[in-house]
Amino acid sequence: MSSIVHDRYRMDNRTVEQFAEDIHYGAKVERKIIDAYVAHYEKKYGERLSIMDSGCDNSGKLLSRKNVSTKADYQLNGKPVEVKFNNEWLFRFRLKEDQLNSYIAQNASILWLNGYQTAKPQFTVMKTSHLEDIQTTKNTIAFIPWGGKKCYELEADDYIWTKLEVAKIEKPHRLSAVTQDARSGSTNVCDLHQQRSQKREGRRAAENQRANVA
Repeated sequence: MSSIVHDRYRMDNRTVEQFAEDIHYGAKVERKIIDAYVAHYEKKYGERLSIMDSGCDNSGKLLSRKNVSTKADYQLNGKPVEVKFNNEWLFRFRLKEDQLNSYIAQNASILWLNGYQTAKPQFTVMKTSHLEDIQTTKNTIAFIPWGGKKCYELEADDYIWTKLEVAKIEKPHRLSAVTQDARSGSTNVCDLHQQRSQKREGRRAAENQRANVA
């Protein structure tokens, strides 16, 4: 299967086979995350959010370039929501500039899960106003592992994280923690995680922010 048929821009130096494997895995994980968030929201606020597929496709199939769009993955109660996740707990991660611009134009939020494959995955919600703050206060960098695409560098300590009970799906074997961290250009150090955990808990209690996209 030729990579020309698909989107080399999104493949980030992966083979077609690797790209297809990652798309399939990512779509399944994102569905688990959105379902878990809806359950969390209902338990906390007593309201069941409606989920509607959006974007180009959430089936996990590899699409040709002409069928790919930048629309957010889902709609919750009619509001566009993009789902993103890090397999490991990352203190630094990146968001592509063109994606951020698209989400702002759609008035979308990002539901971001950190540490999906860990024992305590946690989520944060980046609303459109948060994305606009990133756009106006941060500079982009050219991230070489992603083909030099312009990205915003985000710090986990800048966000409030909430534990989420979410079903696990085994990740592709080639996506080791080291490989995943190298691709995202992240910092992932267990000792640093322990040192910062109390700081995050303190900030969460102090700010008492209601994390929701509805």
